[in-house]
Amino acid sequence: DDPNAGEPNDTGGSDDPTPLFLPSVGLAKSVGTPVPNGDNFDVTYTLVFENTGNTPLSNVQIFDDIDFQFGSQFVGIVPGSVAVQNFVGTGIAPLANAGFESSTVMSLVTSAGAVDPGDTFEVVYTVTIDPSMAPVDSNGLDNQASTSGEALDPNGNPILDDMGNPVTVDDLSDSGTDPTNGSGAGTNEDPTSIVLPNIGAAKEVSGPTVALPNGDFQVTYQLVVENTGNVDLAGLSLTDDLATQFGPAFVSVSAGSLTVITQPTDPASSVVINASFDGNVATEIIDQAATTFLAVGDSYTVQFTVVVDPDATGTSGPLNNQAMAAGDAVDASGNPLTDPSGNPVVVTDNSDNGANPTGDNGAGTSDDPTPLLLPDLSVAKQANAVVPATDASGNELTSAFDVTYLVVIENTGTIELTDLQITEDITLTSNFGDAYDPTFIGANSSERSGLIALPTVASNTLANQGDLPIFDS
Repeated sequence: DDPNAGEPNDTGGSDDPTPLFLPSVGLAKSVGTPVPNGDNFDVTYTLVFENTGNTPLSNVQIFDDIDFQFGSQFVGIVPGSVAVQNFVGTGIAPLANAGFESSTVMSLVTSAGAVDPGDTFEVVYTVTIDPSMAPVDSNGLDNQASTSGEALDPNGNPILDDMGNPVTVDDLSDSGTDPTNGSGAGTNEDPTSIVLPNIGAAKEVSGPTVALPNGDFQVTYQLVVENTGNVDLAGLSLTDDLATQFGPAFVSVSAGSLTVITQPTDPASSVVINASFDGNVATEIIDQAATTFLAVGDSYTVQFTVVVDPDATGTSGPLNNQAMAAGDAVDASGNPLTDPSGNPVVVTDNSDNGANPTGDNGAGTSDDPTPLLLPDLSVAKQANAVVPATDASGNELTSAFDVTYLVVIENTGTIELTDLQITEDITLTSNFGDAYDPTFIGANSSERSGLIALPTVASNTLANQGDLPIFDS
């Protein structure tokens, strides 16, 4: 009898070669282009698995604890995004784990599968990330997945170690698409980085508006800009084209009013304002000749005062306004980051109405224009017709006249007015003096003085009675 009967590679003869089992596994991880999702980003990962050994593997597992590795920047796994695809080989691919959510369920695949030597497959899944929750650094979001499998002999039996336990192989993912020899940089277990440069801006009216003697208004704006991404920003820009957005209503930016009221806190950050900013010809708020920098999570606040004439000829509609913030993404060494085409990565954001550059400020979207709410009302009065007064028989009364007055009211502000009221006390001596005598009123009097006809609305452009939309009268 053959004392080695049943051993792996045994053919029943007495001279069978001794097999050398070298189980091994490789895993690579790459990341797609981040896709904006509101204030967040959706990022799709692709894992490439390969059985790089010479034995089949069973109980294949792939884990990714993104929740722990990304911390507060992790929002969630996009439902239904986990898939196993592009299987090549003779074995059986594992199945995608639809319950993967990275927090309590970290396994991307089920263990139902056995992969032969050389077999490969991919696992894809999409993660939602909030870069505004990044810690104060500029190293991006580094992440690794891991894989493992149990070695089988040619008969499909588990290969055991000297302690009688199944031989298990594992690997940490390397950044890239090649699970066998790395991606040409670093080691063969480099983390996969996500670079999410981002910037946020918010704009609000600061304090009360001031009515000037000439009918213009003076309003102070406040702009907050924050680096809401996970990499530093250089070459900062902040533009506000007030003249174009306000049109004829724009008068000027008050000289010397542009100031930085809150400086960045990070020692590396630097913001220098453009003293020539006028909101018209010079719309850039940041000095483009200076070296400017905004570290991850850092912010600055600028303030300036604008004079507007909401009743200017040609003004139409509300006075809404937005500024635009921008910056160039740089790595931890300050070198520009580039896209796949080799172009510098530049991020921009239109300001949102409010004080928070990272959200929607409780209403609308994250890029709502800032309205300028200026309640204002103008009234004009003229004697429209003066005719001799007559008695009931049509006879003219001596030195008495009927005067018809026209009163015009216009909404000269930037918001709708409601509950309109017009009052006039014609009995005041300061108005008519002795020419008005309220004791003589009525058509049968030989002499008359007083109100002989109730007011009526001669014409109007009102959409609703009692309301006065902007520029209506």
